[in-house]
Amino acid sequence: MRHNVLFLWLLLGSAFWGITCAGSADEKNNAQPGPADYTLAADTFLVDKLPVNTDTLTTGFRDVHYYTSDDHFCIVGIVDNQSPFWQKIWLKAQLIDSTGNALAIQGDTALIIRAFSDAVPPRGATAFFAAVPLSRIAGMPAQCRVTGAGAIQQPGGPILIATVFNSTNVRFPDSTDASGSVAKLVQVQATLENPLNVQAYHPRLLVLLYGKDQRLYYARLVNPELPDAPVTQNNQGPMAPAEKRNVTCQIVYDLMPEPLRNQLVYRVEMQAFDAR
Repeated sequence: MRHNVLFLWLLLGSAFWGITCAGSADEKNNAQPGPADYTLAADTFLVDKLPVNTDTLTTGFRDVHYYTSDDHFCIVGIVDNQSPFWQKIWLKAQLIDSTGNALAIQGDTALIIRAFSDAVPPRGATAFFAAVPLSRIAGMPAQCRVTGAGAIQQPGGPILIATVFNSTNVRFPDSTDASGSVAKLVQVQATLENPLNVQAYHPRLLVLLYGKDQRLYYARLVNPELPDAPVTQNNQGPMAPAEKRNVTCQIVYDLMPEPLRNQLVYRVEMQAFDAR
């Protein structure tokens, strides 16, 4: 993340409160598969039953990270589709205590997590995120093993490319802080591209937030079709073949997991896919 800091005293103040109050409520009522924000993820902890007709998976994993946030156990990472097919992917997370024993989650031996993208292309990747209330786990997790649970083959389609070119911690005045201001949100500027000769009807964004320790903590799904989504674009709706557009996302710290609220976001990456 570039270390430039914005002091948007009055101009962005009203916009910030619009995001924290109106935006989060709307996204909770119009949730897509996967969490719209950390609060929603904590409430639902991303339960998605594994279909009976899934195929076996050939996958790899990157940036997998598990940690405790408030009174929840969070699991985040990136899964690579190493098969030659387009796939919708489900993962299995097994929680282990400090003695090596598996922990039940509401009576189940594992948590099923569906990766965000509805169709991951061959050699493509998508993120996943889940937050499980500790009250629903039969013990305190010390480890987490994430493996492939299954996949369903999907037809090919558009491949969207999102490239972050700037990310900024936006600070607001706060007399109680020694520095005189506090970071309230992260603003991310990126380009979104549809390079193939296929129209993308429902573009979705995945904002990946890394802490100062370079670990991935949060993968946030952004649906630009929602009226109060925290994103602006220079063009709306479906993306034509070869179309490029500029996008700006604002992710509020109050809706992030606890470690990011404490250490702040240091690096941001972005993925994109066409919802089906």
